[in-house]
Amino acid sequence: MQVERRRRYRWLGVLLGAALLQGCGGDDDSASTPVGPTGPVTLTIEGFLNDQGQQFDRDDSRITLSCGGGIHVQLGPRDSGGLVNWLLRPPATCGSFRQCGYIALSLTEAGSKNDVVVNAATTTIAVPIAPGRYQIDVRLLTDTGEPFLQEQEPVFDRLEQIEFIPADDCTGTGGTGGMGTGGSAGASGEAGAAGEAGMAGAGGQAQG
Repeated sequence: MQVERRRRYRWLGVLLGAALLQGCGGDDDSASTPVGPTGPVTLTIEGFLNDQGQQFDRDDSRITLSCGGGIHVQLGPRDSGGLVNWLLRPPATCGSFRQCGYIALSLTEAGSKNDVVVNAATTTIAVPIAPGRYQIDVRLLTDTGEPFLQEQEPVFDRLEQIEFIPADDCTGTGGTGGMGTGGSAGASGEAGAAGEAGMAGAGGQAQG
């Protein structure tokens, strides 16, 4: 009887040890699992807003600039946290979040090799540009500056042949004071301040 009782205790100890090890392994797995937004990610140029309060849709071919120059580019799809299924943060701040990073926006004027480029962690990006016809590209970047890939493809949007025209009545307008949202960027290599998080914009070639 004592031998049989010892065997039972021995097996009970083995089972308890295995349960403890399994429990510890589960904790490690959960700790290493990235948290944050999940699900499909899209990025769309939804419209434009100037400092006179005029709103333009993405399908409008002519956009009136702010009196002091420039335009606010509005991106989506949006939710209360920024982009749907995406955490907007400046570089090197995402930690273990996978669907996290910032937006790179570039405008290329027709017939020019110089781009206006802005990086920002916001869905409304202010860009100082002159009147003209432009191609606009936006794409999602991870916090390491690499394009975010979904099904092996970058997440981006593009509008072509968008004509920006000067404002026709700017009497008493306070200039470009309202262009602070989203920041500004330089053209062809000039440094700019971009994004509500204070990220730096950089001029260069648009990312195709």
